[in-house]
Amino acid sequence: MATRWLVWPLLALLAPAPTRAQEAAVSQSAASSDGGPLIEFDDYHAAEPHGDRVVLMPTAKTQPKGLFTFSSYDVVLLQAGYAITNSTQVTLTFTPPVAGGMPLDLTLKTAVFRGPFVRAAAMASATGLTGLGDVGFVFLGRAGGVVDFCLEPQCVSSFTVASNVTFAGAVLFMWNGAGVIWRVGPKLALLAEADTMIPLGRALGQVNGLMAWAGLRVPGRRWSFDATLGHSPRAGDRPLTFPLLVLSYRPGA
Repeated sequence: MATRWLVWPLLALLAPAPTRAQEAAVSQSAASSDGGPLIEFDDYHAAEPHGDRVVLMPTAKTQPKGLFTFSSYDVVLLQAGYAITNSTQVTLTFTPPVAGGMPLDLTLKTAVFRGPFVRAAAMASATGLTGLGDVGFVFLGRAGGVVDFCLEPQCVSSFTVASNVTFAGAVLFMWNGAGVIWRVGPKLALLAEADTMIPLGRALGQVNGLMAWAGLRVPGRRWSFDATLGHSPRAGDRPLTFPLLVLSYRPGA
């Protein structure tokens, strides 16, 4: 059975960065050689397409304003994101229709705190499952937050904790996660993540879950690639281990 835990930082003990640093904008000033805008990144935004997440769990970073991102998880799971502002982005995750069903997830993430070594973001999500036979449509709602603890001022290496509550009518459960991004070179980072699912109330009984991830990231300004291995010690009657390959593209970066 997964251990119940929830880590949440005491932001009040950490001095905030100056206002200008917290509200640092990503400028689109100079023109590139092909005539398009040149996006100038700062330390408070994702420097690569994968910078707004560890493996599956999000980080507190958002993409620079006006940029799209497109990701493929093992080809089957697809994701598209857009940064509405310098602090808010929206992400749509879906799969192609399978046996008449098509899950859709829409997530809004906004940065609420940007300090020199700590960043925080709030999230709200809605998930819909269609084509479920007699049930027809199932709706799930989620709300939570995420905090990054940067290991250096540029925050290319960080420790992240996150938590959210998922609700579907009377069914409630809490998802908690912790992850590490450790940049070991300009084009290589190590990833580690652990996620737990804990039911709230009696509707789900003793149902719970634990998943651990480890792998590599090859970051790039437009293209990024993750190769990770996931392991669950309790998936039905036996442990489950499987690979996850994620390829992301960010045009215009």
